[in-house]
Amino acid sequence: RGSIVVRDAGGVTSIESIDAPVSVLRSRGDLRVRGSRGGVTLEGVTGTASVATVSGPVSLKSFTAEGRVETIGGTIAVNGGSLNGATLELQTHAGAIDLTLDASRSPLLDLSTRAGPVQGTKVRGSAKYGQLSARSFKGRITVRAVYLVP
Repeated sequence: RGSIVVRDAGGVTSIESIDAPVSVLRSRGDLRVRGSRGGVTLEGVTGTASVATVSGPVSLKSFTAEGRVETIGGTIAVNGGSLNGATLELQTHAGAIDLTLDASRSPLLDLSTRAGPVQGTKVRGSAKYGQLSARSFKGRITVRAVYLVP
């Protein structure tokens, strides 16, 4: 029931939690996080990452890892600029996906939702800043383009 906090991880890091929130600050290498209801926050992650939750929300900040985030009912929030050429896949069944991207360094976007809307700012991304694929069956996808200070 407590929280799990990992700082400055390297190599292979694997975390599993049922209810506890998970925070990873600055990680390089291969990161794997599995959870149920607890929220997952990843900040400053590079390398590769795989995150799966049942209903826990997932928040990615300053995230430049190749990877995949899957959740059934949790929301997914990405707050950052460039993926620095990495490919990131986001998938949720019923949760919302919120993308706050740097307007001057946005990745290419591939967004689709079957029952929810895609709304917000139209972004002209570039592959040199990465590729981001976001899919939701029922949830909305919202894109915000802002100018971020490095």
